[in-house]
Amino acid sequence: MPTREAQTVAERMQSEHELSIYGQSLIYKALVNEDISLLVNVQHWEHTDSLLRKAGIEFRKVNFLDKQSLCQYLQVDEVVTGDLKTFSKSTIYVGPTLMSPIMSAYHYFDGKKVLTIGIHDGKTGDLIWIEDIHLKTNKLLRTEQGDESRLMTKFLKAFPYLKS
Repeated sequence: MPTREAQTVAERMQSEHELSIYGQSLIYKALVNEDISLLVNVQHWEHTDSLLRKAGIEFRKVNFLDKQSLCQYLQVDEVVTGDLKTFSKSTIYVGPTLMSPIMSAYHYFDGKKVLTIGIHDGKTGDLIWIEDIHLKTNKLLRTEQGDESRLMTKFLKAFPYLKS
């Protein structure tokens, strides 16, 4: 029987996976929104998923592929990637006596997440554009239209292929 700690890790991994799919969905929706006009075409997500399955690539492993190969598998000139990271702060306390010379690090989450969105060139795999969007802890978990709109507005304001 798995320990509570193992269940917690598994639950966290499942939650992070669901969150990454949700983030991918938000970025895709922003890029195909009828109210905006882009200088590039966006490949339909079902076609992307089909090509990944055909190449034998698991969704969870996409970020670990070199971007040049990923573009070849997807038959695209560039690829948009996203990465959601949770940051924690560490406070280091040093024992003031010779009896306890050990340094202790106490970690706590400060409630911040950063969604990093990048564009990679298909020929070289080089990162050609990057944008960090700073979020509160639950910002992506909210499903209210206003929150999604504000998040994607931040993304689209910086997106280099938006027609002016």
